[in-house]
Amino acid sequence: MKRLIDVIPKIPQYEDIEYAPDFNCPECNKSGFFEYKGFYSSEKTLESPKLIGWTETNIGKMGVFECPVCGKKFRFHSTIGTWIADEDEFDFHLYRFAKKCSNYEELMEKINERNG
Repeated sequence: MKRLIDVIPKIPQYEDIEYAPDFNCPECNKSGFFEYKGFYSSEKTLESPKLIGWTETNIGKMGVFECPVCGKKFRFHSTIGTWIADEDEFDFHLYRFAKKCSNYEELMEKINERNG
């Protein structure tokens, strides 16, 4: 059975991709995983980013995402409760974020093609 990390690219140069500790686009803050209330408005929902890859850093694996609004790539630890995870555990947690991404269906098609 193919995993999500088997169908998305592993990005070797993580230093070039900005770390986003709040799981939102660090450039425009209009894309991400946590909804927030606008400063002058009622509730605002963030745009769904794309999952474009994953990377291995000196402090654990991270998901790499792309903002659909400004195109900025950002990364964060996609595991819950630990930074250090083996590939299967990381894949499990990354899948939870993938389900909220704008390219989720495309990712699932890639997995199904490989498992076909």
